[in-house]
Amino acid sequence: GVRHVPGLKRNLVSLGVLHDGGMVLRSDRDKKTMRIMEGEVTVMIGGRTASLLYKLQGSTIAVG
Repeated sequence: GVRHVPGLKRNLVSLGVLHDGGMVLRSDRDKKTMRIMEGEVTVMIGGRTASLLYKLQGSTIAVG
């Protein structure tokens, strides 16, 4: 079910897949920041762009 996006230089993350995997999605009141949480640990933070997408801030760390 992956779609091709010409010129895309970053990976897309499915919030539905993360949610189905047990992660919790939290948006700040101002809706400019979204946190992806596993238990009490924040594993991803995204900032909202002008195009209404959330762009991952920082980098990812693979553990395990």
